[in-house]
Formats: sequence, structure tokens, C-alpha cells
Amino acid sequence: MTEHNIELGRWVILCIPLFLTLLVIPNANGEDSFDQLTTFQSGEYGFSIQYPENWVVYDEVVEVDTGPGYDEGFFSIVYFADDPNLVTHSIEITYAKNDNIARNNQGQQYLDRVEVRLTENCEVALFEINGYQCSYFKATNSEITEHNGLPAYKFTQTWTESYPDGSVLDVKRILVDIVDENDVWTIDGVSIESEFPKFSNTLEEIIESFSLQTIEESKLPGELESENQELTEENDELESIIRELEKKIEDLNVIIMEQIKVIYEWIIGK
Repeated sequence: MTEHNIELGRWVILCIPLFLTLLVIPNANGEDSFDQLTTFQSGEYGFSIQYPENWVVYDEVVEVDTGPGYDEGFFSIVYFADDPNLVTHSIEITYAKNDNIARNNQGQQYLDRVEVRLTENCEVALFEINGYQCSYFKATNSEITEHNGLPAYKFTQTWTESYPDGSVLDVKRILVDIVDENDVWTIDGVSIESEFPKFSNTLEEIIESFSLQTIEESKLPGELESENQELTEENDELESIIRELEKKIEDLNVIIMEQIKVIYEWIIGK
């Protein structure tokens, strides 16, 4: 499968599946592919979200290298697409642990900083790296809101992707950041702009369906690996202690048997 760099949440990252670069024609059957929603549940990462039941689900977690001075960890958790070959609509769920923008900004400052980062993502997109060039990036709307009692920030944006074969694609996105202390969950819905009106109501319903457990109830990316390592080390230590105890019991049994032998011989001698 061809590798392409794609825009994922607020970062440009390497992604193995060929996703957004296939956003070139509408669904081949000409029908809406999101009439019936079903629920994706991640007990491992502590959230649920609805998505169209006939969409493709890519739920292999990818950790993104964001470079020094940014997040402690940035993860692509799950990606939904309406078609594995001809993607018209897609939704990405990402998680940023201890996000540097969330740490230092709130309200309008947060909106402004994220818009700058998203604009920069478009400016640096290149044929050689991303497979397309990005231009005419425009933030059509941004607003401060809330999601299930947590601060949230909603961005609506458009841009144009130009490909080496001369084809041009106009794209539209709704991106929602949900801030939980300094951690950020992002719901990123992307569509071909001409097809977006068919999807907009469903996308809003999907965003609204996102439900997040508390940190204590869930295991977040990165924490799982750390916890597993700690458990492995504890298990190794316990196994070592058990081996030592078994050796001591074995040695003690030898001593006891020797004592029993001495006592037995003394009794026989009497």
C-alpha cells in the first residue's frame, strides 16, 4: 500500500493507508452512505462515538512524533471512511496528551493558536512529502463551545489540494477540540466541499455522540504501555521471589529430613 503524508488533526503526519489523497470523486454508487449510525466503543481508551454503519473502520492506534517542545504524546485512535478506495467523507479521532496549546491558552487565544497551526499545516504541504500542494486555506468559522461539560473549540475550514496530475480538489472540514485539563481529544470530519452539504447534519450528530469517560475510568494511549511495563517488572520480581522461596523450602526440607533420620536412628538404637 502506498505511503502518503496526510493532515491529521492539527499535525501533518505519515499515515500508511491511502486516505485523503483518494478524496477525488464522490461515492461511486451516487447514494448517501451514512443513513444508519452505529456505535464505536473503545473500552481501552475510554470513549464511544457513532459512525455510519457501512463505513470502513481503521482502529490501529498510531503514535505521532510531534517533535520536542510539543505534546507528551499525540495519537491517532480511529479513522472512519465512507469507502476504502474512493473517500468522499472521513472522520478521525485523535488524542494529544498534555497539549502545549491547551497548557498555555484558553478561550480566544486557544482558537487563534490552533488556527495558526492549521494554516501552517497547509502552507508546508508539498508534492514530495504529502502528495499534493495545499492553497487557499480559509477559516470560515471558529467558536468557543462545550461538550459534556468540558471546554470545546469548533473550527470550520476550507482549502484546495492540487495534485501532480493537474487535478484540483476543494476540501471542507469541521474540527472540534475537546479539552480535558491539558489533554485534547479531536474529532476531525473532512469532506469533498461539493459533497459536504449532504454530510453536514450527520457530521454534527456524530460529533454530538462523542462520549468520553474520566481519566480514572479509562486507559489513555501511552499510559497502557507504561502500566504494562510496570506490571511486567512486578511479575518478574515476584517470580524471582517465588524461586528464592522454593529454594529455601527445598533446603529446609533437606535439613528436616536429616533431623528425622537422626531421630529415627536414635530411636532404633535404643
